[in-house]
Parts: sequence; structure tokens; C-alpha cells
Amino acid sequence: MKRKQPKPIVYFSVNSFLGGAEVATVNFCFSHIKNSKYKAILVVLNDGPIVKYANDMNVEVVILNSFVSFSNPLSILKAASKLRNLLLTRNIEIIHSSMAYAHILSSIATFGLDIKKVHYGHGPVDTIFDFLGSLLACDLQLFNSEYLRRKSYKFIKIKDSPERIVYPITKSFDFVERSRELMYCVSFLGRISRFKGIETIISAINTYNQTESKKINLIICGQANSLDDKKYEEGLRQLGRSPYIHFVGATDKPEEIFCKSDLIIHSSVDFEPFGMVLAEAMSSGTPVILSEQCTLSTYFKKYPLLILPQCIEGRDDILVKKIKHFYNLSDQEREQISLDMKICYQSYLDSSHIITKLEALYEF
Repeated sequence: MKRKQPKPIVYFSVNSFLGGAEVATVNFCFSHIKNSKYKAILVVLNDGPIVKYANDMNVEVVILNSFVSFSNPLSILKAASKLRNLLLTRNIEIIHSSMAYAHILSSIATFGLDIKKVHYGHGPVDTIFDFLGSLLACDLQLFNSEYLRRKSYKFIKIKDSPERIVYPITKSFDFVERSRELMYCVSFLGRISRFKGIETIISAINTYNQTESKKINLIICGQANSLDDKKYEEGLRQLGRSPYIHFVGATDKPEEIFCKSDLIIHSSVDFEPFGMVLAEAMSSGTPVILSEQCTLSTYFKKYPLLILPQCIEGRDDILVKKIKHFYNLSDQEREQISLDMKICYQSYLDSSHIITKLEALYEF
């Protein structure tokens, strides 16, 4: 019997940098390769880090080479025209748009065409693009969390579309062998931004090291993108002027940080719809302390010591207590937490489960 050819599907990203939404989009494409049901094509406006990431994963990429400014209608029409030609040339039946501004462009590009439109909301949902995107019909509206779905109800929608929650796909790592050092090691990974509450982590580590004989090394792994975030990072570096606090920049090999870390901490002061770095840490069996403002905290009810309250900003005393509690556990208890992290990831966040669910939703 002749093997059925995979159906072509376009994943469209306006952004060419590598944020959480962009990484998730490429990961979806790669997971389709493994399943062989759909042939995913990543389409981006311009070259950038997302292209290299996709190439490294053998994902086909098409670069439209089209600069878009939403204050310049002509640039929007030119980009939409290029996207439309690609969709027609490749006989695409489904286009999956990553975030609202991609959905706006794909709606223009597919006007009058029988192409199914999927709009994936990664967050945030407070911009003018999200409002405009809500006015444009789609055949399937996806969200990365229940929180985002609830928040989207603030917008007027001209047409009800089926709505589903599909978690983003993250990289997974086998158990990492944690190095035994004379000092403890705690890490933060992710974009350096005010809403991450990194100053609370630094203050907590400073306080801990002032009172405890066995010190903690803090690794801050990430980069600031906007001008405001860069100013925020400058302030963090002043606060973190200590031999125990290390700013190491961004990395594309988080497993190297996981293997050094006893614990990953995320103290978000604003709601974090998902938390891809946290999922990656869980896959490696690395324990995580996270804010209850993160969607993944749902799976941590068994370990309340790992959950920070919503109003954590400026409350480094709470975080210090959590850290002390963690290090006061026996080795066996900490190893059990590591095992539970891994089991939780495999049960709810494994790529095979997520891509199977997504492909079933594509059967329009």
C-alpha cells in the first residue's frame, strides 16, 4: 500500500528573534517531522536567530525578505502578497499564525482563499494587535494556557471560533548528573525583564549568604532585549555585586545550567501564561521554585514549598525560607522531587502527547 504523503502546513512567525513563542513555533514544526502526518514549513518575514534554530532542527524555512511596519500600510500589503503567493504555490491548506500580528497578516494574505486559519495565542493579550486580531475570523483559536483564554474574553469577536488549549512544545532533557560542589547553586534562566522579579532572587541569595556557612552561587542566565529591560539589568548588576552572583548571558544549551543547579527559581511578579524554561527544567529532573502566577504551578500542589505567593515582589524573606526549606531536606527527599518533576513532564508536557492533540485538531 502506497504511503500517504504528509499534508503541507505553514507555521508563520512575524518575529525572527528567539523568544518563547518563536521557540515553541519551531518545536511544533520539528514534532510534525517525527509524526510524519504533516509537512511543516516555517515562514518568517526576515532572517534571524529563529532561522538558524529551525535549520539546526532540519525544519524547512522560507524567508519572505519583507520588512513590515504597522504604521506603513504598503509594507503590510507587500508582505501579505508574498505570503499569499507562497501559500498558493505550495498548495497550503492550513496556516498556523504565531500570535496576533502574524494572524493579521495571514488574514490579509488568505482573503478569498479556502485556507484554514489557526491563531495561536502565546501572550500577552493587552496590545492593539491582540484587539485587531480578535476582529478577524479564524477556523481554530489556540491558547497556551487557560489564563490566556480567559483574558481574551475582554475582546469583541466578530465570529465565534472553536477554542482549545494546547501547551507549547519545549525541549526535553534526560536526567542530568548534578555536580557536587562545596557551595550550593541556584539559577534563573529566561529573558531579563522587570516582570520576572529577578531582584527578589538576588536579594534572597544575598540575605541567605550573610547568615549561612555554606554559600549559594546564583547563576543568572538570560539577556535583556528592550532598552527598558537593559536599564533594569544594569540595576540588577549593581544589586548583585557579589562573588556569589554570576551574570552569564543567554545560552542555547540550558542543560549545561541544569547540571550545575540544585534548584531553578522563577519569581514572576506578573502572570506568566506558561513558562517554557520551567518545563525544560522539569524534563531534566531539576527542582523548580516558581510563582503561583505561572500556569505550571498547577502541577506543583504536592510540593507547596516550591510555590511562591502571587505578591512576591520585595518579599525576599519568603523566598529565603523556601530555599532554606529545600536545602534542609534530605538527599533522598530532594531526589524524589527530581523524579516527580520528570514524571510530571512526561505525563502532561511531553511533545508526543501535545503534537498528537494538535494534529487531531487540524482535522477540520
